[in-house]
Parts: sequence; structure tokens; C-alpha cells
Amino acid sequence: MVQYAIIKCESCGNLIAIKEDSKTFRCPYCGVKASQTDSFGRKRFRVYAVVDGRDVPKTLAELKRKESKK
Repeated sequence: MVQYAIIKCESCGNLIAIKEDSKTFRCPYCGVKASQTDSFGRKRFRVYAVVDGRDVPKTLAELKRKESKK
């Protein structure tokens, strides 16, 4: 099964799921295109969770619920 990383978009701040092995992605909320790594190959984003594709909706909902309680 494909693994997804849950990260926060640096532009709009929404939690999104991206394929863990993808180099670039586009935020489904604001449309910004970004690279997952910097020029040195280091991850640019905090990874909140890594989950199987089937668990993405449940995990996103749980993380968003936690974020809204802050």
C-alpha cells in the first residue's frame, strides 16, 4: 500500500496528505506547488503522521480536530 505523509501547507496552513516518496506536490486548498525537500535533500516540512492510503481521511480528521482544540 502507498504511504502518505501528513504535513501542513506552508502557504495556507491546512493539513494535507502527500505521497511520502513524491518530490513535489500541490496543495488542494490553495494551489501552491512546493518541493518536499530543500536543496540539500532535507525535509522541509514537519511530518505529523505517515499512514497507509486507506487511513488518510481518518488521520486527517483526528489531526484537524486536535488543531481546532488549541
